[in-house]
Amino acid sequence: MLMFSACIVFLLFGLPAYCSIFDSSYLGNSFSLSSEDSLSGLEGEYTRLLAQKKHPLGLYFVGAYENDFNNGEDRYWYGIEWRFFDEGYFEFKKMYSRSMLEARLQFLQLKRDHFYRKLSLLRQHIHFVENYVLWRKYKAKQQLLEQILKRRSELLSLGLVTQQELEDIKQELILIQKALSQISQFPMERLSEDEIHFLNRVENLKLRPFKLLFEEATSNSLDLTIQDVFKERANFLPSWKDNLDVKVYALQREEFYGPNRWMVGVRCSVPLFIDKTRSKLVSLQSEIYEREKSFISKKLERELRLRLARFEHQRLSLVEDLIRLSSLEKELSSIEKEIHRYAGYADYEPYRKKELLEQKILDLKFDILQDRLKVYLSIVDVLSYYGALDYKSLFVQ
Repeated sequence: MLMFSACIVFLLFGLPAYCSIFDSSYLGNSFSLSSEDSLSGLEGEYTRLLAQKKHPLGLYFVGAYENDFNNGEDRYWYGIEWRFFDEGYFEFKKMYSRSMLEARLQFLQLKRDHFYRKLSLLRQHIHFVENYVLWRKYKAKQQLLEQILKRRSELLSLGLVTQQELEDIKQELILIQKALSQISQFPMERLSEDEIHFLNRVENLKLRPFKLLFEEATSNSLDLTIQDVFKERANFLPSWKDNLDVKVYALQREEFYGPNRWMVGVRCSVPLFIDKTRSKLVSLQSEIYEREKSFISKKLERELRLRLARFEHQRLSLVEDLIRLSSLEKELSSIEKEIHRYAGYADYEPYRKKELLEQKILDLKFDILQDRLKVYLSIVDVLSYYGALDYKSLFVQ
């Protein structure tokens, strides 16, 4: 009822119906917080194609041929060789796993950048809506002052107003026209239907418990997920296995002056050293990334609390302005009743009070619209740490 009382008062007393909520005249933009992330489908498709890509099994066709020109003899061999480590099955599997991990890391970093770009565009959109509200405010002030000027001009001959009062209003109208000319150069946007519905009831929404919001923010955090990928990447540090060579083979061989032979066998080359530092490096890197995750998590908790507190502060300012508006409207109603007791303009003082209140109420109504947009901006700040674009998930449904 508090939100609609502003419109009712103006309608009752024949003034323009400027409201403290966004009406259909502010509708005209399709920007939405819940816009689908265009990278999600690309990431899924890229990961699917990578999963379908098979790494080599380490099987090779091998062979050689040699000819002895002096004796007119030759020899050759050919066969199948299966390599397990160096340039073999496990090395290819490791390379494949690393490429999958790097692809995942790249997409996580792209998603993070894309997310913050969308938030930046959303903030820009809100500022453009603020420009439109400001333009509407000065346009409404212009219309109201023109009505007051017309009314007072008619009373000048009766001696109820002075010429200086009229000149003051004309000067104010000149300043307003200059402001309108400047503001009209600013980029302006309107709101989507979802935004209007949300902003018109934002003072009544209830935040979900912080514990749940923080748990979801932790789950949504791309920074934390990236640290997990870094930790997993530490397992790809070089090891002695990278130089280990084990292979089995089946081949046919013909030597000089010798019979053909079919052979199977195993060859291996084992590095005669043990890297004692690798396991310590992997462990140390894992600990570094775990500590970084702990730092990110603590910072996330603090920043989320701070942004939620700022949201509540902005919403409190909105509620206080709505209460102040209700008080001014009651005062205006009282003056209207006083004016109706008297016929004519024998005393113009009540009319002056009425006009002054009308201007205060008009300014306050547009201030309230700006308050709603400031609350919107504070919600965007919360979302930047919550890690998702869906503002509905912040509130009890």
